[in-house]
Amino acid sequence: MRSMDFPLKLLWCAGQMLKSLREQFFQCAGPGIESRLGWRSTGISERLPTSESSKMSCVSRDRPMFASLTATYYPNSEILRRQLCAIPDGWIRLIVDDGTSDMAWRDIARMLRAFDRVEVIRLPRNIGLAAAQNAGLRQLKKREDVGCVLLLDQDTEPREHAVELLVSAYRELADAFPNVGAVGPALIDPATDVHHGFHVVRRGVWKRISPLSGPPVPCATLNGSGTLMALDTAISLGGMDETLFIDMVDAEWSFRMSANGFGLYGVPGSQFLHRMGVETSRIWLFGWRVWPRRSPIRNRYVFRNSIKLMRRNYVPAVWKVWAVIKLSLSFVVALMTDPDRWKQLASMAAGVVDGLRRIDGKVT
Repeated sequence: MRSMDFPLKLLWCAGQMLKSLREQFFQCAGPGIESRLGWRSTGISERLPTSESSKMSCVSRDRPMFASLTATYYPNSEILRRQLCAIPDGWIRLIVDDGTSDMAWRDIARMLRAFDRVEVIRLPRNIGLAAAQNAGLRQLKKREDVGCVLLLDQDTEPREHAVELLVSAYRELADAFPNVGAVGPALIDPATDVHHGFHVVRRGVWKRISPLSGPPVPCATLNGSGTLMALDTAISLGGMDETLFIDMVDAEWSFRMSANGFGLYGVPGSQFLHRMGVETSRIWLFGWRVWPRRSPIRNRYVFRNSIKLMRRNYVPAVWKVWAVIKLSLSFVVALMTDPDRWKQLASMAAGVVDGLRRIDGKVT
């Protein structure tokens, strides 16, 4: 019986953390939460920079170049090679490596010699996805000829002509709507062949839809990998939030863009292969979904950063409700199925504590 004492205590502690998370959400949301479950934000935090104009476009005669920006950390050489091959000819390919060791980088450097127009920034230490992306955005801004940037993770592979389809959709949307902020592809999990889905809000409810054809879909958030946008948009809004370090960076960026009047669109016909977590499973939850199994440290970031976003008034209340449900479900799935369940639950509980204590940056 003693062998069960620690797991039971840890389970009780994690339950208390989730209870505290729920209370924190309603405290941050304020009174009248039921009437404020709409998609539009109530405002933007004063500490965040705001947009000077909601009419920026990457389609510019002054800046005709397109660039891809890939942030890496111990990348798989073959996957990265296939990604670079999928970028159209004439594009600038920028890689920002976030602290991979010199020895591990040798194979990558050898592979990169086969490509033209590849630029590399190697950071001396691991400073996080958001900071690495910001370093790349600043580098592209110095060139003065880049109008549009495609953000990519190291484990994402555009399918044939997917990038061209994304650019075409952006151009058409920019011609029709002056406030287009970014477009993103349909992300397909290569292990299960399941669509990760576009996040939308329908009738006050946060949900995912998974079309693989048809017109662009107005979205509530876009996944960071595959986001195509005007470089000036990224710069004017202050870049990515480096306090988050890695997870939820794309969600925060999406909310900030929307709060500044920019529209986000998913492009079903443009399809990228995209890997999430250590491994993925296909589960049935009101439709087939991809469920990633993350490492304990990544779950800590997810829980911490979700709570950090719940405190921000430009993040829509409907997402905050969904986040509480999603975090609770993640806890239950880890408890029931993960072989390292106690490490996972401990990390999730630690993430809740970090979020409540307003801890920023890299977890040490």
